[in-house]
Amino acid sequence: MIGMPVLRHASEKATAGLEKTPSIHLGKERGMTNRTYMIYGDLTSDKSSENYPEKVLCEECVAGYEVVAESGPSDEPCEDCGGPKEE
Repeated sequence: MIGMPVLRHASEKATAGLEKTPSIHLGKERGMTNRTYMIYGDLTSDKSSENYPEKVLCEECVAGYEVVAESGPSDEPCEDCGGPKEE
């Protein structure tokens, strides 16, 4: 097919055709280190939102959690300590 990227490995499939942007570090460029994380929650609950809740945390507070996935930078304050951590 014309214009389709050639995949060399299965791991390239998720990022094929996507531009690499510097926005991944947007929070740090603004002086904030808060990021959105999916963490382990109440694994006995029937609701997946309680099993794996998403929280906005600073670098210091995230150390107290087991992280499942990281979603990216956030302009929101840390849900634990309440403040944006300035660098």
